[in-house]
Amino acid sequence: MAKEIFIITDLSKTTDIKENLHIRGHLKINWTHDIFSGHFPDNPVLPGVVQVQMITEVFNKTMNDDFILARASSIKYPNMVVPKICDTLTFDIHVIKPKTSGFGINATLVHENLTFLKLKGHFVPADDFKNLHNS
Repeated sequence: MAKEIFIITDLSKTTDIKENLHIRGHLKINWTHDIFSGHFPDNPVLPGVVQVQMITEVFNKTMNDDFILARASSIKYPNMVVPKICDTLTFDIHVIKPKTSGFGINATLVHENLTFLKLKGHFVPADDFKNLHNS
């Protein structure tokens, strides 16, 4: 049994004519992970913070670097992720290079016609974030 809460099963990236990056793929959820015994014991639900972490880890893997979600201007959870609905999620991340450091993103987690996460935020390099907060 894998100890991870999720596994990236496939990932693709493309660049549009404005040089914005588009990342898409699938995540398989490990419903036997210990986190679900407490969230919630008889009705497991994928925590929202884990959904945001999924987007962060996919972004870091794609960029081959360590970024931190420094700002989230909007996070919405229109539906709950529960085992009866799905064990695989599709992620879709539109990355926009802003004029300042880091990257703006618009991301979703979906399964078929259900949306579970809508996230608009800004990733910055982890070292920049740490240096800013250690000053």
